[in-house]
Amino acid sequence: MALFDGCRLKLTRAREHLDDLNRRIQLFYSEEPDPQTVFWDQSREPDEYVVRARIRKSPDAILGLITGEASHHLRSALDHAIGELIEVTTGAPPPSSHNFGFPIFAERGEDTDGKLKRMTRGVSPLTFAFIERIQPYQYKEPKRHILWVLHRMDIENKHRSLHVLLGAAGIRRITHTGSGGASAFSVPERWVNNPVSFPLEDGTEVCSFSSRDPSHPGVNVELDLFIGLAAPSEAFGVPIQAILDAATKNVEELLTALMATVA
Repeated sequence: MALFDGCRLKLTRAREHLDDLNRRIQLFYSEEPDPQTVFWDQSREPDEYVVRARIRKSPDAILGLITGEASHHLRSALDHAIGELIEVTTGAPPPSSHNFGFPIFAERGEDTDGKLKRMTRGVSPLTFAFIERIQPYQYKEPKRHILWVLHRMDIENKHRSLHVLLGAAGIRRITHTGSGGASAFSVPERWVNNPVSFPLEDGTEVCSFSSRDPSHPGVNVELDLFIGLAAPSEAFGVPIQAILDAATKNVEELLTALMATVA
């Protein structure tokens, strides 16, 4: 096999899992009656309105299994790439005693540099410089970096528990369409600061507002219903399809960039 052929096979397999996940989630939301939807709930207070979740069914556990398989193929493709790069540079595959791998660190501690060197011992200086440069700790929000999220997802799935996927709701847009003007409408600050409700249970409040508009209530609420990860914390409540799509693209870009470091 040519350089990174095996890594790209893993990438292809991850895409197949993502396609399967997308199909299953689409089927889930197309069921009737709606497995997860919302309803208007008039508050006890005058002019107060609440939107709540109606949960009739939770996502199937198989979605967590598919998610774990996809994330592991992506994460291990990077580890395999390091082994291949060591062999290209040294002329021999790394010995079984060499615990090599693609390092991913969100924090730079006392021994971070040493760990980077130990995990990649044998790669070219150009390859090492690239790997060091793209570490999550080099970025403003390292624990939100897609590489770190992927790394944590793989650890969660391998060593802790099956991924749990649950329903979520995010406020896309709230518009006041009534005749009372802006002064007749207000949204609590908590929905501005945190527009996502996760995880959803039956009756969970997903949005609320005040409206004194004579058109009762003269407000249009647009919500996105999606499925998110319960753990790890770095991926909590984020749409699972968005995470895996971003991770797949990132791994593909990294493999291309790593290939370019080979003289």
